[in-house]
Formats: sequence, structure tokens, C-alpha cells
Amino acid sequence: MSQFQRVTFSAVILSTLLLGVLAADPGLEAEAQALKAFKNSIFNDPSSALLDWNDTNHHCNWSGIACDPLSGNVVSVSLVDKQLAGEISASLGNLTYLQVLDLTLNSFTGRIPPQLGSCSQLTN
Repeated sequence: MSQFQRVTFSAVILSTLLLGVLAADPGLEAEAQALKAFKNSIFNDPSSALLDWNDTNHHCNWSGIACDPLSGNVVSVSLVDKQLAGEISASLGNLTYLQVLDLTLNSFTGRIPPQLGSCSQLTN
């Protein structure tokens, strides 16, 4: 095995272990569930903006989602001008490390959930 192959193999193993640790973290799983609940509150997604929001992809790789590279926590949900229609799910309040929530130029109805008050790191 060449030096390059050993390094590549080691990187693959390390990446696999890291993803396993992140996936096993109950807090991160709760964040994934919160995002899925938000997706379920959308009744119209004409541009398929949320198509990759599924179990095949880690939630940090979903369109419009950014996670902190060290902790893996969701820090941004940015779905600007995706023509989404629905309600803003109260479950987003479970994203306690959220700093950015940008849903500009979509068609959300209903009230802003008071649970978003739990997102104390949101900035404007």
C-alpha cells in the first residue's frame, strides 16, 4: 500500500467515525427532527428546494442549511426566494444554536411561533 493510499484510507476511516459520532448525538438528531417537522409544515415547494431534505443526506448537507463545523449544530436556515408556502413550524425553536433564519420572499402564513424565542443566538 502506497503512502497516498494509507493517507486516503485513514481519512475515509476518520470521516466515517466522525459522522458516526455526529449521527449518534441526540442533540443533533433532535435538530434533524426539527428540520423535518419544518419541511412537513410546507404544503407547496414548486421549485423542489427541499428535495434533498431526506434521510439519504445528513441534515448539514441539506439545501439552505449550514452547521457549525466543530459542533455540527445547525446555525443557519436560509431559504430565500424558494417560493415555499406553508407555516413556520414551532419545531424550529429546537434549533437552539440557530443564528440565521432567513425565509424572505416565500409565502408563510399564520403567526410567528413563540418557540422561536428559544433561539437566543438569532441575529438581525
